[in-house]
Parts: sequence; C-alpha cells; structure tokens
Amino acid sequence: MARRHAWEHYGPLDAGYRRDADWGWDESCSEEEATAAEAGEEFASLLIRLRLQGTLSAKQACVLAHWATAAGALGPCALFAVGPNAPSGHYQRRLDSYLGVAEDDASFYHVDVPGHDKAQASRMVHRLEVVPPHEALAAECADSPSVMERLHRSIAANEWAASYSAHPVVRASPPGTVLPHRTLH
Repeated sequence: MARRHAWEHYGPLDAGYRRDADWGWDESCSEEEATAAEAGEEFASLLIRLRLQGTLSAKQACVLAHWATAAGALGPCALFAVGPNAPSGHYQRRLDSYLGVAEDDASFYHVDVPGHDKAQASRMVHRLEVVPPHEALAAECADSPSVMERLHRSIAANEWAASYSAHPVVRASPPGTVLPHRTLH
C-alpha cells in the first residue's frame, strides 16, 4: 500500500477505514427537520448569498435553482431558475430581476477600474456601479428620521466606545450631530 499523508482521507477499500468508527456525531446534534417550504427558502437564500460572495457565478446559481425546482423544491428558486442551455446573458438578468436591481439605476455612479479577464487572458476595464458613502448615509437618514433620536439615546446611554467621543470631528461638532460609521439599529 502506498504511503499516505495525514491529511488524506481513507476510502472504504482502504485498510485504515472503519465503518463502525465513532466520528463524534450525536443524534441530538442534528437540527430539527425543516418543512419543504423552509428548506426551499433556505436553499434560495444560500444560492443568493454564495452568488453575492462571488463563490458561484450567475449561471451556476440559476442552473442550481433550475434543477432544484425541477426536483420539487418549494420557495423562490423558481423565480430565478434558468436552464443550463440558455444564452449567457439570461442568468445575470434573471438574478438582477429577482433581487430588484435596476439596470441603469440613476442612484449609481459608474467607475471604470482596471482589471483582468481570465477568459481572454488579457487586461480590461471593468465598470463598477457604486454609491458614495455620503449619499448612502443621506438616503438612510431621509428614510429613517428617527436615526438622530437613536443617536442621542445611544450617546446618553454611553453605548459608544471612547474613540467616538475622542474623534476630532466629534469634538469639533455640536453634541449629538455626528453619526458614527455604523448604522444605528
């Protein structure tokens, strides 16, 4: 038998594999069974999260949703499911539609940044859509008028770290007028 490294796993035909080994699994550790609707919601949520993290491509997420829907999965997967043989542009458009992302949203600025195209093995310019932080904060304050009340309550309750009150901008401003970088909940 060939030498193995410690990180290599033994298969069922290897001498080191024990079918009756205690792997630390306990029946009490398993989660309660989810309903079919809950499982469908969780699966769709996982696909979207993996797509937004860049782990899955739009095509992979949509094709997985397609096959899950074909297998009987309930929930929102059907809303962004696209078959494996669709033209390439359909996948991202379907995800954008499901997520409510407008194609040419006027609130976004377009920034061209240098990048690399691994399919072409060449350099290229990527267009990114961004919202400047000061505009995002202004929109949040407009959508949530009570944000300043919550700021005043949190300052009075001494909920912020000392670095907030020691910051030069906070010291130079009237009390309770500077929002910290984190959103108040």
